[in-house]
Amino acid sequence: MPDLRDEGVLRASSELLSAGGKGLNVARGLGLLGVPTEVLGFAAGAIGEIVLSRARQEGIRLTASVVSGETRVATVLVCHGSEKSLVVNPAGPFVHADEWQGLVDGALRRIELSGPAAVICTGSLPPGVAPNGYDPILETARARGIVTVIDASGAVLKAALQTQPSLVKVNCTEASQAVGQDRRDCLGAAQQLLQGGAGCAVVTNGSGSVVVVEGSTAVSAAAPRVSVRSSTGAGDAFLAAFVAARLAGDPIERCLVAGIAAGSASVADLQPGRFSMDMMQRLFREVVITHEF
Repeated sequence: MPDLRDEGVLRASSELLSAGGKGLNVARGLGLLGVPTEVLGFAAGAIGEIVLSRARQEGIRLTASVVSGETRVATVLVCHGSEKSLVVNPAGPFVHADEWQGLVDGALRRIELSGPAAVICTGSLPPGVAPNGYDPILETARARGIVTVIDASGAVLKAALQTQPSLVKVNCTEASQAVGQDRRDCLGAAQQLLQGGAGCAVVTNGSGSVVVVEGSTAVSAAAPRVSVRSSTGAGDAFLAAFVAARLAGDPIERCLVAGIAAGSASVADLQPGRFSMDMMQRLFREVVITHEF
């Protein structure tokens, strides 16, 4: 569509309707990388049925608890040629305490019975759920030696840090707000996340660079220049590739390169979380790692 403006009628040249949300985006990327996943969430009303149907069509295993109301529709407006987009996210349906507990119980059963390689808690919590809503899932998985990942912000991130997650992935602003660091100091924010409980901290910034800190190692890299169709979901593609490499036993340098390559490849696709494997492999060779200390 043409450039965004503050009035008038905008006519889209194309449209894409898909099952969305950060969890589904990450699962989409992991699926491309051959890592089987199951997504737990909620479905409400007619839109919820559409999400379930679209996820099935893509081969994404989505188990959704039905709640009242209507699943939110996130509208993403993408401007051709400008690398700009506008995302409109409604609040979504209210989730009651017993409904959230049902989802948590389902996650805990899967952790106990299936022993997944990783548990990823990503995105904001729905209205009605306390900021520490993810914590029982993260704590139980960590106690069983499972890799735990959190990608959230604000009070949710602060609460999740208390569970000592294996990996925290956030942008620089989110990290800085959580630890009280200067928002321009991504490396400092990553180090503070480690002090706050994270085993490994991945911090991205708006310029396309990423810093990773784990133990006494800190590395960074910048994203290669690519033609952008939509940047929505690039962080989710990054996380999928980073986690896949992590589960394969790769060092953090290679995990970082894989994440940047997948995230950069994803901006060439309108579908959030999706990327060309050929493009990812090509970009993999273009990422240069810098050791910060």
